[in-house]
Amino acid sequence: MKNLLTVLKYAKPFKKTLALIAVFIVIVAVNKQVNPWVSKFAVDHVQKAVEGEITTDEAIDKVIPLFIVVLIFSWLNWFASRASWRFSQILSEKLRGHLRSVALEHLLIQDVAYFDKQTSGSVMSKMDRGINRFVDQISEATTFFIPNILAAILAIILILQVKWEFAALMVVAFIPFIVINMLAIKRHEPLQKRFNKLYDHEFGHFWEVISSIRLVKSFNKAGYELKKLARFNRKIIRLNLRIERVWDLASVKDFFLTTWVWGINLYLVISAIQGDITIGTYFLLTAYSHTLREPLWNLTWMYFEFKKMSIGARGLVRILNKRPKIVDKPNAVTLWKVEGEIEFKDVAFGYKEKEKVLKDMDFVIKPGETVALVGKSGSGKTTIINLINRFYDVSAGSIKVDGHDIKDVKLNSLQQNIGMVLQDAYLYDDTIFENLRYGKLDATEKEMIEACKLANSWEFIEKLPRKLNTKIGERGIKLSGGQKQRLSIARTILKNPSILILDEATSSLDSESEAKVQRAIWNLIQNRTTIIIAHRLSTIQRADRIFVLGNGRIKEQGTHEELLKIGGIYARLHKFQISREADELLDEYELD
Repeated sequence: MKNLLTVLKYAKPFKKTLALIAVFIVIVAVNKQVNPWVSKFAVDHVQKAVEGEITTDEAIDKVIPLFIVVLIFSWLNWFASRASWRFSQILSEKLRGHLRSVALEHLLIQDVAYFDKQTSGSVMSKMDRGINRFVDQISEATTFFIPNILAAILAIILILQVKWEFAALMVVAFIPFIVINMLAIKRHEPLQKRFNKLYDHEFGHFWEVISSIRLVKSFNKAGYELKKLARFNRKIIRLNLRIERVWDLASVKDFFLTTWVWGINLYLVISAIQGDITIGTYFLLTAYSHTLREPLWNLTWMYFEFKKMSIGARGLVRILNKRPKIVDKPNAVTLWKVEGEIEFKDVAFGYKEKEKVLKDMDFVIKPGETVALVGKSGSGKTTIINLINRFYDVSAGSIKVDGHDIKDVKLNSLQQNIGMVLQDAYLYDDTIFENLRYGKLDATEKEMIEACKLANSWEFIEKLPRKLNTKIGERGIKLSGGQKQRLSIARTILKNPSILILDEATSSLDSESEAKVQRAIWNLIQNRTTIIIAHRLSTIQRADRIFVLGNGRIKEQGTHEELLKIGGIYARLHKFQISREADELLDEYELD
């Protein structure tokens, strides 16, 4: 119930539609009372005519208006039912879209650390299942469940005026029905949780399989993945069989209810024979026995579905309730014209509390300066980049941009002034135009072409039949590695950041592609504060300063020439960069 209430609060924007549906639900529920009562009065008039209490003409005069009433209410019922269905379907789609937007908004504001612990496929599975089950439940409830329950309540109130014993007998039928259901759902709930957990895990894995199809094919592991899917299917089937066994045992309630209703019908027949009730009243109460049985069955079904929805929506609720740790302070300032000075002061950080990646890190990068980072794997190169972007908060110390502690500035204004070109160029399955717009949403075609020329990417784009309107496939699969990188650089040029980060932007390229990307990079670097992580010493040599990292600290720093004179780690790397005996050392420092 808690999960349901959590999700329901997001339906507030649609309260007018819900109110309108409620009106139609009441109309439908009231209409369900008409036919039994009209049947009662019609049969009673017929009985009186047969017994000679009234003439045939009098009976006809009394019965015809009753059928006119039935016709009018039937039309009204048709209209209300159709309207209720129509508005509930419209509400479902609006609510589905709204919940998707809300869930995606919550995901987009989460810290990067949140996604370190989640697989994208599992997150999407939880979102999709939670939203669909909740929305489907709202639709089913407004269309079937609530009208039937309301009709049942009205029926019991009206029956109490006719024969209270019958109403009491029908109410008693609810008790064992509900008890059996609750016991069955109690056994079903842990099985459903296991089902959802297993499904989320496997959904995440198969999402990765599709996105890594080249890896699967290159290792010839299609058969292996199919076997994993077969094992998953067997587990799911076994769980479903266990769930069905629970409900097989619980189905005794249906037998009980059927027996109980026929027992009540026998009681009504005996009452009619003995003259305790009229034939019309017999028809009325018999009709109501079926009117009440339907809500009972629906109650079981809907309660089961509500519990299933509640269990299925837990993942969605956790997403909606998750609050990011990295948020703007109430008095956070906006960074406007950023010069690009970056200062690390006594910075310490670790992804795990007791394992520090950076220790007492101190440095200042001047505006417009280019700094290269060199170090072993795990020395903190990428961590420095993550902290500058405030993907994570420092454990100790401070990071300042233009003298402002980044914890005191608005996160979006900080990240708007930082541009990144990574080893893996992230491109969407869309046109080149739309991918470039990510850098600047209001960029004109002229600005895009100019950016592409600076990035040395226009030379291949202009040869494409549709030029900027060419679709490039998922992750830019229709482009070569060098073309993707140059497009990524063009996108960053459009963003026009004051601070630029290049994380192994040319490491996976061949020599020809690297040369083109290198020229694009140095066009991009002009007049920007730049941090470079590179495999190529040739790239590092052009930096204004080089930081050699080790054990969470800066071991050496200086220009290329200064570091050679020191004769330390960097000098050894440079001396042996073309020597075979240096291969092991270069590998250790991730250099080519």
